Amino acid sequence: IETADTFKVLGKKYGKILKALGYSNYILIGHCVGGLIALEAAEFLTENGLKVSDVTLISATMQRRKKNTTFSDLPDEIYYKALRTSLENELLLERTFAKLINADVNKAGYTTPEKTLEKCINYIVTEGNGEITAEALCNLTGEFQNVAEEFKRLSNRPLSERLNNLYASIDRRDAELMEHERKMLNTLFNIFSQNFGCVATHEPRPYGGNVRVFSCEQQDASFYQEFFGENFEIWKPYIIGNYRSDIISGQHFDCIVGDNLKKNLPKILDFIY
Repeated sequence: IETADTFKVLGKKYGKILKALGYSNYILIGHCVGGLIALEAAEFLTENGLKVSDVTLISATMQRRKKNTTFSDLPDEIYYKALRTSLENELLLERTFAKLINADVNKAGYTTPEKTLEKCINYIVTEGNGEITAEALCNLTGEFQNVAEEFKRLSNRPLSERLNNLYASIDRRDAELMEHERKMLNTLFNIFSQNFGCVATHEPRPYGGNVRVFSCEQQDASFYQEFFGENFEIWKPYIIGNYRSDIISGQHFDCIVGDNLKKNLPKILDFIY
């Protein structure tokens, strides 16, 4: 599937499956990229004369419009080069992937704090040519010398070794659950990376039905905060029907599990009809 069309194709696919069920009314809920796909499925259903009373987006990430980022004054060429190269940078993607598999990045050798890394990226984009490559991270100097040394060390290891180190750092309670995925880590990582590319190129159609947007109270674990976000302001241009927005407990990776799920269920189940 072409990257820019992935969510549209999947939305149509799932829409056909839902249509075949023959229900009189549909309520769709999607977490993360599932929210983007849910909107596309809702479009398909309504276009086919079916009722969709509620679409719920839970921590659904979208690309920020350039004017709403810290890079708003940059030329488009530099901005989009920065976006593209950051999504091609395996050393950066691994850090976020680690959160998805509950790995301990510090144990695996990724010791640079998130805030420091954000400063590095801002520096590379604003003071350089916008290329957020592994080479650019390894060539940092001055206040970012320690960051450069860490990325030099990591870049000298093959991806398979780095992913195995992330896997080995997972708490043993989770490791048993993940054991069947060990041989699939490279594949899982590639799918994860591909999802970023899909989000970066996806442009939702304005949706006229009922929509609820839930964003997490903790944003520190959000994906690539320099370029992506999940709050209502990001979604507002794409929602032209009735809407409701609210904050839910937790962060992207734990907002619908455990205690956070118990806290958030009353809001999630309060549908718009």
